[in-house]
Amino acid sequence: MRNKYTVKFTSKCPNDNEDIHYEATIITNSMIMVEDIVSFSKTFLLKPHYQEDITQEFFDQFCGTIKTFGIHQGVKLECKIKP
Repeated sequence: MRNKYTVKFTSKCPNDNEDIHYEATIITNSMIMVEDIVSFSKTFLLKPHYQEDITQEFFDQFCGTIKTFGIHQGVKLECKIKP
């Protein structure tokens, strides 16, 4: 079974401290508890992160295909990691 989970969250940019709103999608054959995804995404509020690092951290935590989307200073960023 293929499962797709999408979560929205916020983190600050390490360069200019701007709040950036992100969307992360996890595509996996495994079942993931929604509560685990939500609590993990909240960790990005604790300190500033680059989107590329966020994408890697989602991959390290949940595996599967990870896509993140964000807009920073008018530039739309998309990062993707596949297993």
